[in-house]
Amino acid sequence: MPIADKKKAQSAINRVGLAIKKCRDAVDDMQAVQTLYVAASVDPVGTALAGNEALMATAISNLRTEVDKPVWNGLLAAIVPSHRGKAL
Repeated sequence: MPIADKKKAQSAINRVGLAIKKCRDAVDDMQAVQTLYVAASVDPVGTALAGNEALMATAISNLRTEVDKPVWNGLLAAIVPSHRGKAL
């Protein structure tokens, strides 16, 4: 593989890896809010959550499953912080 291709591949690894890190952080936040929401026994009548609480919980769970897939772990492990990420 030519050096230019390796740089492009590393740029993709770094950029996608960092995006997945942000996604994982966002899902962590969603799960924390969900936990607080359930603990507070909120009555959602008259809000967008009325009748949608289970759907929200399922969606958050599905997001967690997606962002925790092994392919992302591999990309996160392959991030090279010193790589500028400008090849793509």
